[in-house]
Amino acid sequence: MDDVVIDGLIPVNPVSSVPVSRYYNAENDKNKDDYVVAPFSPSETELILNSCNDELHYNLFKFAFATGLRSCELCGVKWKDVNLTNKTININSAQVVGVEKTKPVPER
Repeated sequence: MDDVVIDGLIPVNPVSSVPVSRYYNAENDKNKDDYVVAPFSPSETELILNSCNDELHYNLFKFAFATGLRSCELCGVKWKDVNLTNKTININSAQVVGVEKTKPVPER
């Protein structure tokens, strides 16, 4: 819902005052180790890519599927993080609820 607010589709998050703890109970906590990630299948990935209406979205989803980055990490990528010569990208920041969060720079 916060992403919808950030995108300007609604003015406020209608569930922002609902505590997260309301959605957890002892049964959920017992089974949290049973959680299985269910990535898109190759055919689902292809359907998503084929439904993109423009090159920008196609490239974004293709990059997301190829790297496995979280959406907040994708939003934090800047051109200065991209090294086309070495074909690498450094993930140095993330956009979380419209706030940029960066990795601390290690001391040398």
